[in-house]
Amino acid sequence: MGERPLGSSGLVVSAVGMGTWRTLDVRGRAAEANARAVVDAALDAGATFFDSSPLYGEAERVLGEALAGRRSA
Repeated sequence: MGERPLGSSGLVVSAVGMGTWRTLDVRGRAAEANARAVVDAALDAGATFFDSSPLYGEAERVLGEALAGRRSA
């Protein structure tokens, strides 16, 4: 997957990111396990940019748990 600079931040992110609102705004063990599998697939495909917001319900929490132990910052 291609990469692009993120504005003037100096960060470089994947050209395709993943939105989290409808995909990761879930509750319950089975739904959260499925959401983690989706995040795993996105990472395996080279995604390094995830769009999230506190307004997306449970999405930030679910994403945080899916990324736990895998991020450098």
